[in-house]
Amino acid sequence: MMRTLLRIALICLIPALVAGCLTTEYQARDWLGEGYSESRIGETMYRVDFQCSQETPENLCEGYLFRRCAELTRKSGFDYFVMEDHGTSIRTKDTVVPGHYNTYTTGSGRDKATSYVFQPGYTVQNRYPVSQATITMHRGPKPANARNTYTTDEILRYVVQSK
Repeated sequence: MMRTLLRIALICLIPALVAGCLTTEYQARDWLGEGYSESRIGETMYRVDFQCSQETPENLCEGYLFRRCAELTRKSGFDYFVMEDHGTSIRTKDTVVPGHYNTYTTGSGRDKATSYVFQPGYTVQNRYPVSQATITMHRGPKPANARNTYTTDEILRYVVQSK
């Protein structure tokens, strides 16, 4: 019975531990808070953000943001989008590892000796890239020489080629 419970615990725990060591995949926001989300803030305006794990490079996180903006624009029936506001920042989260005693036993029988060594606690700072943009979506051909304006085709074509 105990072995069965241990096996079940390991089967459930190992994927969770491994997932914490991987870069973020392109996905909707998951239970870890990683992935994309969007909020409609106007008739043709959205706020889109993509939060990545600490192992994901900032430029990859930004690429995921562009991809989501293009997919959202196409899904909404528009041809191109304008990034009205755009930025990538680093969110930090501190994890405190408490101090603890390690016990060392040497010898055996009457010659056995036990010693205690205190390991002080420490703080680990984790850094998570977050890319955010406010976009407006438009129909028709993209205006020539327009700044921060992208067609869905050019973004999605680049994403497919760079895989």
